[in-house]
Amino acid sequence: MLEKLIENWLTSTNERGYMPAYCQLLVTQGYQLLYISPHGPDEAGKDIIAKNPKGKLECFQLKNGDVGLSEFRKIEGELSELLKHPIVHPSVPASARYTSYLVVNGRIGDPVRTRISQKNDTNWNESRDTKLDYYQRDQLVQKFVQFYGSFFPQEARDFRDFLGFYIAQGDDFIDKEHFCAFLEGHFTPDTKKLSRTQIYHLISSSLILTNYAISPWIRAKNYVAQIEAWVCLLAYIYLQVEKYNLPEKYWKQSEAIVNIFIESNFNSLLSEVEKRHHLLEGDWPSDGIVYPARTTIVLGYLCAYALLRRLQNNPLDITTEAQILEINKKYDIKLKFWGETFSPHLFTYFLFNMLHGRQLEAVGRFSSMLHGLVNPKKAPQPYGFPNPYFNYEDSVRIVNQLIIEDLKQNFVGQSYTMWSMVETLARRGFRKILTGLWPRISRTQYLELEPTNLYDFFIWKAKKGKLVEKFPNQTQSWKALVENSLSDDYSKIPKILAEKTDFALLFILVFPQRLTPSVIRLIDTKIS
Repeated sequence: MLEKLIENWLTSTNERGYMPAYCQLLVTQGYQLLYISPHGPDEAGKDIIAKNPKGKLECFQLKNGDVGLSEFRKIEGELSELLKHPIVHPSVPASARYTSYLVVNGRIGDPVRTRISQKNDTNWNESRDTKLDYYQRDQLVQKFVQFYGSFFPQEARDFRDFLGFYIAQGDDFIDKEHFCAFLEGHFTPDTKKLSRTQIYHLISSSLILTNYAISPWIRAKNYVAQIEAWVCLLAYIYLQVEKYNLPEKYWKQSEAIVNIFIESNFNSLLSEVEKRHHLLEGDWPSDGIVYPARTTIVLGYLCAYALLRRLQNNPLDITTEAQILEINKKYDIKLKFWGETFSPHLFTYFLFNMLHGRQLEAVGRFSSMLHGLVNPKKAPQPYGFPNPYFNYEDSVRIVNQLIIEDLKQNFVGQSYTMWSMVETLARRGFRKILTGLWPRISRTQYLELEPTNLYDFFIWKAKKGKLVEKFPNQTQSWKALVENSLSDDYSKIPKILAEKTDFALLFILVFPQRLTPSVIRLIDTKIS
């Protein structure tokens, strides 16, 4: 049955859909990855460049579907580039020899195998020894079962939940809480004490399982959902690193694979938005309610993309960043605050637009968000703005009074993200705004969950912790507020998160309940 499930997955996706899993398969077999193409074959036809366990160089080109003679003729030029062009990589000499592989998730027909054999006999018209080898679907299925079959959910209920992702439509948001519950179950097997090798295998297999589970969102080209799923996976990988003090050799290559595909999805999202005249899905009357929510999410992620690259000391080129700025100018009139799960998106909008001199727009929308949270008259009736544990859809439903059942919760007069907004404005010197809002701020209860174990910061809902509930002072020293907002005390967040500011930015977008003053201070200080 497992063989059939993996075969069905391989045949239903494209080369980009199984590429993360294939990269991880190479790592599990002892390969060292040197390069993964983020957007498809590069100019030399190489999707993946790696060193095998013996230290020999190998290059791979991945293709989708069965390869008959007509398909082979279409890709023959790319294969020639794969075989003949030297590897361009800082750690590889231009004269380095390498072995080339064609990898397909279908089958290679007998005439094509004969054609490859004939071309290998003539060294593809090269003076040196030049050969092409290949892997096809049956070999891939065998390898995935061999290395990862035991990690697929075994219990009926767990297996059913896992398949629930795989059979989804893929045109909606992924259920992050549900997906995180799946990851949590994967990383907490019955064995109480785990060796580092066992944790390494759990990390490796989690990437394969994630790639399998999010196939519907890959097929639907739902880039935001893919980003969110990969960020969830990274969070649970970092949880293992923090909890077990795990050396880099056990997780660094898996992290690199995930980051490549996060970057790829950001790039694809930007390309899609840039080509569109609007962000509507369907017709205007039916999409009118959710359109501002979708706009807020998309702008938040595009702004985050530019900020992410800056935090990685690898900023986008001037043209690309200008494109994101123009998209902001085009759509930001539709930005709307729907609840605290949208707070991170308005933070990234604020930070990006401040960098580009749009202070009026950035501060105006940011302070409006704060005003809405602390002013009961501005809160949507009857519940107020939902807290960050509610997903996008439920938040929009609550704010628009589109829910049927009684929530038995009221969010008016309390906020998880308020104090992060206060400190951000203080850090940037907006005293007048805070002075005008302070009477209402001081009457709004601030909430923050402090996990007992810092590594539980990466869990969707921490198992143990203290919910801090407090009201700001009725009178507040401006000097003290600014000093606190500039503090370099990051003792309330995991060490690895404090070291990876770029991931911290993505983390709060996907885990809005972790948007705390410490995390925002870390990000804002690094950016500004």
